[in-house]
Amino acid sequence: MDAGILAEIKAVDENHEAWSAWLAQEFARDGAVAFALGSDVALEAIQGDIDKLSAMPRGAHIGELIYSRVAEALPQQFMTRYDFEFLYKLAYCIRTLRRRVRGGNKIICHTVLDEIAIQVIFDFAGTCFTLADYASADEGDPYKIVGSIISDCDIDIWLYS
Repeated sequence: MDAGILAEIKAVDENHEAWSAWLAQEFARDGAVAFALGSDVALEAIQGDIDKLSAMPRGAHIGELIYSRVAEALPQQFMTRYDFEFLYKLAYCIRTLRRRVRGGNKIICHTVLDEIAIQVIFDFAGTCFTLADYASADEGDPYKIVGSIISDCDIDIWLYS
């Protein structure tokens, strides 16, 4: 159990910049915590990869990095497409989703990138919950929330399987 991550999970509340009242209502407190914490960790990981790629030649992708925290959360078949520009767009998408939920809006995925961003956010949240040995309520389980938000299984069938 990682006590630091557990403390971070418990510290997330309505004052967090990515807190979603809608997620808290639909999926209990843990759903909103998963989105807030998962998006924090995802943005940090993406920025780390962006920083590494910015020192490499144009066209370099995360598959060429010695280590990438983001690579495991993305569909593997497109690894050579995850370059600086893609990661920049993914980070922008996550920031946009954070602004939307902070404004009280329901999360609605309009693009495949929105769906991937949701998957990445909740993948990181699930990892945090697991590392902290945190047992979330069924409604707040990061792995169950993704399907409810995306509302179809296309992303699992076509991208993650």
